[in-house]
Amino acid sequence: TPPALSPTTSGFSPASVAVGGNVVMSCDFGSTFDSIAPSFTGGNCAWDNFYGTVAKYNCTATQTGTHTVYCGTFNLPPPGSNYCVTQTALAGTLNVVPDLTEGGTVFATGTPCNSSTEGPSKAFDNSSSTKWCNTPAPTTFVPASIMYDFAGITAYTVTRYTITTGNDVPGRDPKDWKFQGCQGTCTVGSGTGWVTLDTRTNQFSGANRYQTNTYSFANSTSYQQYRLRITANNGDPTYIQMSEIQLFEQ
Repeated sequence: TPPALSPTTSGFSPASVAVGGNVVMSCDFGSTFDSIAPSFTGGNCAWDNFYGTVAKYNCTATQTGTHTVYCGTFNLPPPGSNYCVTQTALAGTLNVVPDLTEGGTVFATGTPCNSSTEGPSKAFDNSSSTKWCNTPAPTTFVPASIMYDFAGITAYTVTRYTITTGNDVPGRDPKDWKFQGCQGTCTVGSGTGWVTLDTRTNQFSGANRYQTNTYSFANSTSYQQYRLRITANNGDPTYIQMSEIQLFEQ
């Protein structure tokens, strides 16, 4: 039995994610001579690359709950032999939580780039392979707004949301916005009744494609409607786009 090793660097980001969400994991036992892999019951991981002695994996969460994550080393075997796990080390716990955007209705201002394949509902379909693309490009005077209205009179106390960039054209990524809530009486393009819960500026500059950012804020009120009111993108003169928006209570 080999001696136990602790990774000199290990972890994952973010620490909380929805089912279907992306998690970047890294393990480092201080050597490039071992093949190093993360392991957890809540998802699946695909090899990325070594960065120095850090092994990086891109993972997808598949099960809700709190999952223990391990880093493990594999001895390099003789040709034709099976790999053998020689040691593991605890990297932490990952919380996989349910995204709240199920069964509601989506509204947006402006006009979809393609009404069949890039309408506002694509921002809430739990798939980063689709996207909401819209025109005109947002400005302070003519914002681009997208609203999620929960079914019936259902309301949730949202305290966190994620935004995932689209597949192309980084200039279309949202840059400045307000995240707002309403008790069920608001319309997507109106300024009446909305309560601003979170304000962000200068976001997604130089972002990767399909990059997911998480935004947390304090909120103790349940709202039936939530809106992202975007006042600037990252430079495209015509369009705004994103592949996914997710809402969470924790």
